[in-house]
Amino acid sequence: MKKSKLPFSQKSPLGNGMLSTVALYLGGWAFLYPFLIGTEVTWSLLFLFLGSSIVTFGGGMVYLHWWHRMETKRQMRRLTTYFTILRRGKWQERLAVEVDTYWGEIHNVSNEFASYVESQLETLKRVATEKEQFAKEAESAAVLKERQRIARELHDSISQKLFAIMMLSTGANKANKDLQLQSHLLDIETGARSAQQDMRALLLHLRPIELENESLSEGLLQIAREFQQKYRYKVRGEIDELTNVSSTVESHLFRIAQESLANILRHADAETITIRLQDDEKEITLYIADDGQGFERERVKKTSYGLETMKERANEMGALLSIHSSIGKGTYIQVRIRKKQEAVVS
Repeated sequence: MKKSKLPFSQKSPLGNGMLSTVALYLGGWAFLYPFLIGTEVTWSLLFLFLGSSIVTFGGGMVYLHWWHRMETKRQMRRLTTYFTILRRGKWQERLAVEVDTYWGEIHNVSNEFASYVESQLETLKRVATEKEQFAKEAESAAVLKERQRIARELHDSISQKLFAIMMLSTGANKANKDLQLQSHLLDIETGARSAQQDMRALLLHLRPIELENESLSEGLLQIAREFQQKYRYKVRGEIDELTNVSSTVESHLFRIAQESLANILRHADAETITIRLQDDEKEITLYIADDGQGFERERVKKTSYGLETMKERANEMGALLSIHSSIGKGTYIQVRIRKKQEAVVS
């Protein structure tokens, strides 16, 4: 933007020009006056001098007044335009400062005001973001607490009652000789056993979504011990401690493992589970397999929410997910993550 100065400025070109003109005017008359003294034209020249002085200074003042009005209008238009831009939310804009004029101080004050408002808006945005994050964390904590409460109640009430029904029906079936009644009792036992398997899978789903102060390897070891002690599965495999892996990757892998193990509880009718977590220089591999009844993937892939969830989590990590199953030969899932892709989700 072209800079201009008011005529009243100390360094104004217009002000300097007026002063030079006046100095030359008075100097010319002072030089001529000694030569004209005592001549007949002295009084005429004196009146001419006074008249021309009045015209010169009067015209100069009129011109200065006009210049001042035009400059004031120009500066007011600049300020109006600038504040219109600020009102539209562009608080990062700054007004070009015209130095060596009293307008420059107004420009500086306007820019300082815009900077202050911009900083306050940034503070408000940061506070709003922190507030939203805090609300999400509070909501997640409330959901986690409720999930844990439901899991405890299900385990202490329904799961135990299902176990009792299964045991009672088994005992009654052995003590009774009526074949028809034995058949009914066997159906009750089978139904209770199936419901208990579903309940175990549901309880596994109700575990905390995130690993609470634990690594992925610690979480998998805890689940492996639980499957051995509570559910009487044979669990084998090898679990490495991961290094230089983000918590996001560990969380996704843990949830995939939970989903896979819940499916084994609910559908596989397996005896042995294999869990392997391997970490080498190039990639991380999670492998979970069972020796259960297997399934036809083409029949269930469109209706299985669990399989779709595992696929979505693998895509978020940039990982390769493989699921293989054969009828009567079991199922396995494998997740492979290249180390260089880890930064995508960190």
